[in-house]
Amino acid sequence: MKNAHGFTLVELLITILVAALLMALAIPAFHSFVENNRIAASTNQLVSALAVARSEGIHRREDVVLCSSTNPAALVPTCAASASWETGWIAFTDRNGNGAIDVPPGGTDVLLRVWEAIPAGHTLTATGGMTQARFDRLGIASAGDIFRLANPDCRTGQPNRERTITLLTSGSVTVARATCP
Repeated sequence: MKNAHGFTLVELLITILVAALLMALAIPAFHSFVENNRIAASTNQLVSALAVARSEGIHRREDVVLCSSTNPAALVPTCAASASWETGWIAFTDRNGNGAIDVPPGGTDVLLRVWEAIPAGHTLTATGGMTQARFDRLGIASAGDIFRLANPDCRTGQPNRERTITLLTSGSVTVARATCP
């Protein structure tokens, strides 16, 4: 009789057991990896929105407003009167300085860009109550504030699971990792 080549049942069971153990260790780490990437993407989305609004103010030589919006996908989106920014935001020129987008035929403002909401469950709040960021023709912000981006899976004391985005009146933006409260 010839020798058979292949795995024995015991070898196969041991291989499956080792694979299952590795998967059990990897899945929680992968979840954490995905959640950290979501936080980073949302942070980058707000930072780029602030940069776009500032650069458009400089480029167009007029005031540009970035505001939170509850209906950014609407034909003519509006600014929300809330310091919660997780529903999305819009950037527009504010030629009459009223803080609201007035598009033709009744107004002369221009909608520059629309950003979608951040992932469900995350919160993005302006801790100082800012509902809009206004940049003038020099790129100077009318006010500064700190935005806190919170992760829904954050447990008290976990380091580096949240972000703070600081808008200075100079128009510059800084980002820092934060510990869960």
